[in-house]
Amino acid sequence: MKKFAFILILPLFLFACSSAQNEVASLKVALTAAEIGGKAYIELPLCETTESLVCSKADISAKIKQADQAAFDAVMEAGKIVNDPNASDDAVSVAVNGARIAIAGLTSLVPIFGGN
Repeated sequence: MKKFAFILILPLFLFACSSAQNEVASLKVALTAAEIGGKAYIELPLCETTESLVCSKADISAKIKQADQAAFDAVMEAGKIVNDPNASDDAVSVAVNGARIAIAGLTSLVPIFGGN
């Protein structure tokens, strides 16, 4: 019963949030999806140590880790700015767009998303 009540209340909660807060929430979901793909790639055996056709390259794995950290930092910063009552609309826009770009950079490196 509690789950059912939560499901009914969740849309009301989301409606009460600003569009920028909803945008940050969707950025967090996109980042999580990209991280799952990146983690799956990184956990593959290294191409240098296996004859498997499915393997990861150390340099690509390192780039994925760096891009993941940059995207995570950008999303967290966007969340801070969006929740700052003194932040200007321009600052919010720049932070949210920066997070979008950082996530796009991460997904461009992950082979399952069309990267290397």
